[in-house]
Amino acid sequence: MSKKVGIIGGGLGGLAIALLLARKGFNVYLFEKNKQLGGRANFIRDNFYFFDTGPSWLLMDDIFEYFFRILDKDFYRELNLIRLDPIFKIFFEDGEELLLKADINQNEQIFERLERGSFNKFKKHIELMEEAYFSVRDDFIFNEIKFSKFINGKLFKLITKFNPFQSLDSYLRKYFKSEKIIKILEFNSLFLGTSPQSTPAIFGMINYFLFKKGVYYPLGGIYQIVENLFKLGQELGVNMFVNSSVEQILIKNNKAFGILLSNGATFDFDLIVSNADLYHTEMELIQEDRYRSYKQEFWQRLKLSPSAFILYLGLRKEIQNITHHNFYFCDDWQKNFKQIFDYDRLPENPSFYVAVASKVDKDIVPMGHEQFFVLVPIAPNLKIDNEERSYFKEKIYRLIEDKMKIKGFKNLIDFEKIFTPDDFRSYYNAFRGTALGPIHTLHQTLFRPKNKSSKINNLYYVGSYVNPGIGMPMVIASAIITYKKILADLRC
Repeated sequence: MSKKVGIIGGGLGGLAIALLLARKGFNVYLFEKNKQLGGRANFIRDNFYFFDTGPSWLLMDDIFEYFFRILDKDFYRELNLIRLDPIFKIFFEDGEELLLKADINQNEQIFERLERGSFNKFKKHIELMEEAYFSVRDDFIFNEIKFSKFINGKLFKLITKFNPFQSLDSYLRKYFKSEKIIKILEFNSLFLGTSPQSTPAIFGMINYFLFKKGVYYPLGGIYQIVENLFKLGQELGVNMFVNSSVEQILIKNNKAFGILLSNGATFDFDLIVSNADLYHTEMELIQEDRYRSYKQEFWQRLKLSPSAFILYLGLRKEIQNITHHNFYFCDDWQKNFKQIFDYDRLPENPSFYVAVASKVDKDIVPMGHEQFFVLVPIAPNLKIDNEERSYFKEKIYRLIEDKMKIKGFKNLIDFEKIFTPDDFRSYYNAFRGTALGPIHTLHQTLFRPKNKSSKINNLYYVGSYVNPGIGMPMVIASAIITYKKILADLRC
């Protein structure tokens, strides 16, 4: 008789572990509290506009390829992927604009103009980051962290070339003087929910994907990944339920034997996997303190990624001076990061990101229109009242009009929806309204929460809180790690 598995949460991690276990012959039930699967990787379709609501970058395609291969599927055939060129555009506060191309050599003029001799240093940086990625991928991304690997693995050889544990900012400043080049090469720390001063230099490996391996986009939107996983889940016989909020994990004698839904229904299971927010799982779904792996003191010490002030905007006109991925970087980089991570108010002069997927995908907007996904990193746990919300929105509109040179920007808007920390809390039970989870400091990378409960012998975790960490590829990898752990525990 096959094992019966209950999965709490239908985000990418929950869907991925559901497929892996179903492929292995488990009887899988998945419960999602919202009306759509996908978790943060979700969508809005309104007024003939389509928006991905969360992730908008598809990097590290090899992790998706590996996951699909376990399912005997071809990732590149399952999704209609295009490689983006240009990869992104940066608008600086002083008015300078830089368009970065997918062919690394086409960026030489930009780097040399910003700092003579920098382009060769940049290429060496990319080569080192490529080596760094393949030094850690198999030992630390597809498997639980084991400290013996630091001595015996490929990472030890890498340490002889550079210190991967210094901050990304410190590492880059040893080679580059131009503040603009440093911003180009360290902004991606926000993909990990942290600042360049706190991000270990090893995570500069994201630059390998940005500038060499490629940035991809699935036509139809990032949500096509969720749609594809849903389709595969149906083929594999996964029982998937939406509008099904789990209220409690039922536990007896250190074993989870079932779940209780908000409608009063109960289900019995042989093992349970939670893709819900880890704080929500540990402190709310587990209702007895003796069964919690992480006590209140842990949550008080935990350093969280920013939250976000997000604008989903439909425009009645196509915009010429932008590309798919765009950034506005303010001059005072350090102050902006400090206000994101250390202050309890909205940033005074924010940097922000604008995704305009309609530049490459015309089917997601009405003809002749454009859609903007504007994400402003802000401190977690902020409570934003209506007056602050309106004031901050107008500030962002003015910056877009001024810095991106879009005349009459506000008057072009014919669809608007705003997403704030309160929405992260209500939609995803996000601890303190975090957009991503625990940041990737060195300590919180090496000592991230485990993929299995230490107190309940058949309760497992997937998602951004556990190994290996934040981002779509990492969440998929977390499902692979947890899958291997379950098979090992059951000796399958």
